Amino acid sequence: MRELIEIIVNRPGFAYDIHSLVKAFFPGKDVSVRVQEAFTKQTRLQMKVDFTDGLVHTVWLEEGQIKGEGTKEIDYTDRKETKNHLKRQIYGILSQYTGQSLPWGSLTGIRPTKIVMQMLEAGKSDTQIEEHMRTVYLTSREKAALSVRIANRERHILRDIDYQDGYSLYVGIPFCPSTCLYCSFTSYPLSKWEKQIDMYLDTLCKELDYVAETFRHKKLNTV
Repeated sequence: MRELIEIIVNRPGFAYDIHSLVKAFFPGKDVSVRVQEAFTKQTRLQMKVDFTDGLVHTVWLEEGQIKGEGTKEIDYTDRKETKNHLKRQIYGILSQYTGQSLPWGSLTGIRPTKIVMQMLEAGKSDTQIEEHMRTVYLTSREKAALSVRIANRERHILRDIDYQDGYSLYVGIPFCPSTCLYCSFTSYPLSKWEKQIDMYLDTLCKELDYVAETFRHKKLNTV
């Protein structure tokens, strides 16, 4: 049985974000996040997140001893900023505790290029965006630069798309040799689902045939 990390939080709405980030630091452990006031399990590693008036306070414990903590003023009216402050706080605590720096920083559950594309559309420069990725999401310089390069390529492709008489096709392959730390897509380890792959691909081909027939009068722009 894998070791369990118990996390309690006194406010709903951020359990997924907390779980994903802690899991990124401890991929080999199980993580439990519950909205409650007190710990109910005798686990070696625990985290408590308390939201109070204008503050979020996070404590990381090992064997009941505080190994890291932080307090940050927040504005609850802006959920996105509240989430980012919370995740940076947790990232800092766990990075110091483990000695790790995650290449994608505190990013979880979103494609990095989605953030970059929105900023490009808003007129931000590549330099401004890279700085934003490093300061807000704590990404490495390499990953910040990579996300900007990819987003610029996507933007160039999208300029020539026929939105009126065309369509784009997304093909999901939910089997991965490994999972990116920021990824929230459905994915299963190849080693455990190898016997299901052929059946999945057969079904996928049937669906592709159906889509091709249904949209035969339209242009396939991108895959």
